[in-house]
Amino acid sequence: MSKEQLSVRDQYLEQMVESASPEGLLILMVEGAVNFIRRAKFALEKGNFDDVNNCLLKTQNIYLELTLHLDIDAGEFAESLALVYQYLYNLLIEANIDKDEGKIDICLRLAEDIRDLWKETIEKAKSEAGDAKPGAQDQGSVVVDPETAGKTGVYDAAIAEKKPDVEDTSSRLNITG
Repeated sequence: MSKEQLSVRDQYLEQMVESASPEGLLILMVEGAVNFIRRAKFALEKGNFDDVNNCLLKTQNIYLELTLHLDIDAGEFAESLALVYQYLYNLLIEANIDKDEGKIDICLRLAEDIRDLWKETIEKAKSEAGDAKPGAQDQGSVVVDPETAGKTGVYDAAIAEKKPDVEDTSSRLNITG
């Protein structure tokens, strides 16, 4: 891409992020994580280890950012989500160090599950908000704040329906310390 094309693309992305709702930003982040893992897998197949490293580092940064913005005091949902994010973050590190396609595949499946869970949760919140206002027109997006998500039954039910298969994380690195 030329510098002009990159500039236009960067401006578009910046505008998209600045105008996104909180739940829109969350979806952009989890979608970005899935896309970066896919790109890392493709780069590994091509033997381009620099691109593998860059893509997995970007994905690690996404999950670190998501973890740092969780309100752990919000309840069991937030605590469980923090453990899942931490597990995925650490597995991304291992996959990057080892350049292990199997670990990248596990990361991809887990990242897709996280993305799907958030999409389902947001859609359920939107539909419940619509049900609360019979006959009302759609007034815009429903704000789903991941920091307070654990405070309502909507999110607890969604996580109970779709918990990723995560091994014991007690032996893994702690991303916050």
